Amino acid sequence: MRRAGVSESVIMDIAGWETDSMFRRYAIVSPADRRDAMEKLEADRARMDAEIGPRNGPFSEPATGKLQ
Repeated sequence: MRRAGVSESVIMDIAGWETDSMFRRYAIVSPADRRDAMEKLEADRARMDAEIGPRNGPFSEPATGKLQ
């Protein structure tokens, strides 16, 4: 439901979950969810680089899973 754009509060009501912790417990993050998140971050970074120029710092290189 979340992927379809349904709000967390509506999902919780439909499922009968009373707390945010229950929502998080049953929220499944798929590899496609992670891939979509990374694509959104990369697009935002490209937009920011176009607007203000490249940044320097520990997160300035593409993500490798390790801090530089």
